[in-house]
Amino acid sequence: MTNPTSNTDGDNPSPAPTVLPSPIVTSMPVVINIKLDRSNYPLWLPQIVPILRSQNLMEFDDGTCVCPSPTLTGGTAAKTAYSTWIQQDQLILSWINSSLTPSVLSTLSRNQNAHTSWQALESRYASTSQNRILHLRNEIFRTMKGDLSINDYLDQMNASADNLALAGKPVNDDELVQIIMNSLGPTYDMIVSAVQTHDTPITYDTLEALLLTAKRQMVEQVVPMPKNGPSAFVATCGHGGFHPRNFGRGAVLPTREGFPNQRGGSSRGTLSTQHTTNFGESSASATPRIVC
Repeated sequence: MTNPTSNTDGDNPSPAPTVLPSPIVTSMPVVINIKLDRSNYPLWLPQIVPILRSQNLMEFDDGTCVCPSPTLTGGTAAKTAYSTWIQQDQLILSWINSSLTPSVLSTLSRNQNAHTSWQALESRYASTSQNRILHLRNEIFRTMKGDLSINDYLDQMNASADNLALAGKPVNDDELVQIIMNSLGPTYDMIVSAVQTHDTPITYDTLEALLLTAKRQMVEQVVPMPKNGPSAFVATCGHGGFHPRNFGRGAVLPTREGFPNQRGGSSRGTLSTQHTTNFGESSASATPRIVC
């Protein structure tokens, strides 16, 4: 912050030196894990702002703490204030630069202090221009789930919504829910139908919970192939092998003549066993013997 008092030299008042934090902060107290790239400004900003505010240094970035002139009347005190301000500003600038990816850092090569670098990042990634807003809205409407996992898709939609909020045009909850439901694809048709027939609109948090629960249930329905036991019946002989689709009672092993069909006969197969048995039932006389 700046000191509002001033010194008078004849009829020409001159501003007093800037009051700097004491003692000077010389190292970043917290490491920034997510470095800024062209798409994650909403994630980067909440990391660095609390660090600067906690050390009373945000004024260097927003321009409140201005650089004192080294030529002010005040002799050694003015020169000390100037050199101290430069030292702190360059340390903050180095913190900002160290939290950027190379592609972003290359765009800031001409900025020589923390304030101009901060302004450049805001202008590039949080601009409120109409063209940027239109681009972001077009992006959020055109993003389809496709082959993305539901987690990745929701993360991408959240990032677009956060960028619009930073640009001053946030997407309200109802609109975001509708955009997502229109882009999910046929896998989640049942959830979309249930939401659309609901008496009252649901929130984004509720929709997210429904989608993640549905995904977990889909994963749990996939039965893994057992590694051991009579149900682990896998053989590769001749032109192919056999992978039973059902595990448990009722999954019938192939007979000597081939694979039994529903009518009691059999179809040709590449494997044969001594007996017909059900998975899950134990019988010493019904232990299959694989013959290629």
